[in-house]
Amino acid sequence: MISDYENICVIDSFKNNVRTKKIQICSKYLTKKNIFSEENTKKLFSNIFLEAKNTDSLEALLCLRCRVSYPIKNAIGTLYKKNRSIYEIDYLDMMTYVLDDYGENFLKVSNDSNKNIKIIEKAFKWSNVIKVEKNKLRPFGARVLLDFNSELSNIDTWTFHKVRSNSELKSYLKSFGLNLKGTWSLISEQSPSRVREAWRLYGELPINTREIESLHKSYVQNYKKAKTEYRKYKNTMMGWEPDLEFLQSLKPKQKDTVILEKIGKAIRRLISVNQGSSQNSIQFENMSREEVIKNELYTSDLIFDSDSIDNEKDILQKTIKEATFSVVKNIVDNQYLELEENDTRRLAWELYAEGFSQRDIATRCDHKQAWVSKLIKEKIILERISLLAVTKLKDYPEFKILKREPEKIDNLIMQLQIYLISKQPDYHNSILKEVLKEVINK
Repeated sequence: MISDYENICVIDSFKNNVRTKKIQICSKYLTKKNIFSEENTKKLFSNIFLEAKNTDSLEALLCLRCRVSYPIKNAIGTLYKKNRSIYEIDYLDMMTYVLDDYGENFLKVSNDSNKNIKIIEKAFKWSNVIKVEKNKLRPFGARVLLDFNSELSNIDTWTFHKVRSNSELKSYLKSFGLNLKGTWSLISEQSPSRVREAWRLYGELPINTREIESLHKSYVQNYKKAKTEYRKYKNTMMGWEPDLEFLQSLKPKQKDTVILEKIGKAIRRLISVNQGSSQNSIQFENMSREEVIKNELYTSDLIFDSDSIDNEKDILQKTIKEATFSVVKNIVDNQYLELEENDTRRLAWELYAEGFSQRDIATRCDHKQAWVSKLIKEKIILERISLLAVTKLKDYPEFKILKREPEKIDNLIMQLQIYLISKQPDYHNSILKEVLKEVINK
């Protein structure tokens, strides 16, 4: 619609949604140029884009800022809908990183001459925009327009990829264990050991690790060459997919991308746990102790090396409880008790111990979810507890397999972390939160 050039998408903090805001300057510009009679086409965008650059028109650039706000909004909407069922991400929190243009006529730039930093307002024109360092340029939509190359993509596709690559947004999503890299580039960037670990823990097909390692090695060797040739032919890096020729060049040869996609999925799951989804992955929230025991800890030969299963269960549970208490006590003494009683950080710890989600904690403390995840580093806490527990378990004769086959330790550590945050049938919360609540209330 042509109205995309006179209405800008903005965050409405009061109503907690995204709305459109009419920019009168843009309406006057469109009327003056008689653009209302034209269709919203690639050619129209190109004409306004060239005028913004060549004539340094503030109005033309503002129209473009309105136009680009729509694909920014749509990109976040797509990412949110695709991942909200797995990760506790927040729609408006995601928007704040990229939808930050309210149609201002002035560009705010810093002048740090003589070591006295001052904020100067300059007309929001192309000639002023290009003088600002890209990493300091705000709003984000202006950065999208500054980098835009019509020979590589249309503005909607270009904006979508720019949103996905926004460093602040990616950092926010990573705090929830969500990695936005495309499957093909993600696979190419992994080390052999990372792929081996991912497949061992999360591989969904009955293929041995050695074959997966061989396939990954040949994939990495052929990927860069295939992408280079694709760019020469398409004049863009976006949109590459493994074709049959590429698949046949792999070892072993592949007839389709099924196994590669499974490898990518396994890598994402591993990265998700390592980068924080242990605190946010919804699939673990309702896992009971019996389910964890049934699926991982007590029914395989991963840990146990004898027939006295009940004794080993007791040792494991006792060791986990002791390790949890030790780590949590240290955190409470050195972090929680150091805070004033009216400090929202203290409240956040208390709410966490009560079992509130990050979203609820953020709301009650009047902060963003990222603030909560930075304060309560659950992933690090889980790692410390599980490492301490495994160190203690290795000293028991019942767990001598951990010394004999140390490669089993990583898997055990992973499963202990899941166990620590799974809800327990005898308690209101997980072991971690129950212990934290107990220590805080002492």
